[in-house]
Amino acid sequence: MDGFTRRTEQKKKIILDVAFEKLQNQNYKKATIKEIAKMAGVSQVTIYNYFGSKDQLLFEALERLMNQKLNKYEQAMKMEGNYPKLVSHIMAEEMKFVKVIMEGINQSAEIEWMQEKMKDFQNSHLIPFMIKLIKQGIREGFISPHLSEEELLFYFGMYQRELSRLYVEKGETKSLISEETFIHFFFNGLTGGITMKSKNMSDFYNHLDK
Repeated sequence: MDGFTRRTEQKKKIILDVAFEKLQNQNYKKATIKEIAKMAGVSQVTIYNYFGSKDQLLFEALERLMNQKLNKYEQAMKMEGNYPKLVSHIMAEEMKFVKVIMEGINQSAEIEWMQEKMKDFQNSHLIPFMIKLIKQGIREGFISPHLSEEELLFYFGMYQRELSRLYVEKGETKSLISEETFIHFFFNGLTGGITMKSKNMSDFYNHLDK
């Protein structure tokens, strides 16, 4: 990396650090580019040259945060030998992290645009990670090999979508169910992990067909 590129990356990092600080303090939306530039020790023109817009700067601050979180998950996959414990850890972390991301999105001036950017990140980064996590579960015998990748992603996605509802009620943070219950549902469903007798299962499905 040459000197110019290194200085550019250093400036971008400082700007992103300031944006992240504003994000953590819940005042990014109120902050001006002038204020961010002053705190970062750069000109407003520099910020626009690097990021194009205030919302793009916000997204890149959130993107850096999400990449850091995914890197931690990747490390956990290498270190944790117990698959249920690994998934429980990731889900517990996601329950806290989703709140941070949602608060970040709400500080955007263009929420729909930001949601689309988040969707793109999910497709390009999060889903490939989830596929890797699922394949590990299949190899270790914790996930059925008879389910298709699409079905498994649907199941994981269903729980991921519900994460965004756990802390939202009239704009205030409020957990609707405990982390333990949420994770229990993920692994055991409504049967609670109890294997139902074949006759009971047959009766159950016959009842559904009526």
